[in-house]
Amino acid sequence: MTAATVALAVISTATSGADVSTVVFSALLTAGVLATAERRVPAAEAQRVAEWADRRLGSVGRERPLRPAGGPTFRAAYDHDGLSASGYWLPETPTRVGRQIDFAVAAGHTLVVTGASGSGKTTLLDALATTLRQPAIRPVHRVVTAVLADDFLFTGTVASNIRLANPTASDDAINYLLAGMALDRGGLDPSTRIGVDGRALSGGEQRRLHIARALATQPDVLLIDEPTAGLDTGTASRVLSTIRRQFPHVVLVLATHELPADEVSLGSAWSTLSLE
Repeated sequence: MTAATVALAVISTATSGADVSTVVFSALLTAGVLATAERRVPAAEAQRVAEWADRRLGSVGRERPLRPAGGPTFRAAYDHDGLSASGYWLPETPTRVGRQIDFAVAAGHTLVVTGASGSGKTTLLDALATTLRQPAIRPVHRVVTAVLADDFLFTGTVASNIRLANPTASDDAINYLLAGMALDRGGLDPSTRIGVDGRALSGGEQRRLHIARALATQPDVLLIDEPTAGLDTGTASRVLSTIRRQFPHVVLVLATHELPADEVSLGSAWSTLSLE
């Protein structure tokens, strides 16, 4: 398009009777203006993506009402000893009666929340994340990170996605996270390009990259909805083992349909909470 426009400008100037210097000047001016315009196109696109990412990240946690879905008496708190929750109301369904549940997860322990689709696993995790992040109830500094079932990846690179969670993460640190999630075996590295909505990555690779990004926050409480979705048994075992090995003191809450095939990957201290 630039070449065609320059050619038209030269022809137009030449046919008007202008001398050679004027024709050359006109051609250079046209080429310069168009080149500048072409450079602004990717810059404008990058700005648009950045603005969209900022809005998307800023909306997390505000897309739903701040009052947890667990009921008006629901309470959740975290200190260095662990996480406690009380007064969470499970509504009645065709397969269960409504009931209130209370639970606690010590630091370094894992709670596996099980139940069929529609039993309320995601709602429980959302309520925990929302409540624990409320400034009014923060007795200690802590990092609460949630990996949602419908988490997302931005267009860019593996590194740019990881650095949304931790802007200071080095390439070596990112490679370490990728290796822990067995993503290096598929050839992923910090410079690997990611298309819109994670295109070119399999569902399992996307899930593991979501978890790697969550681990980059160095969380105190880590909530993961369907952590092993799309993963074979061996990869699922490695992912869960890596989380517990790299973060031995994290409070880990997993929402899944059933216990993982390799229960050893949950660590030595774990318990279950059925929502059936």
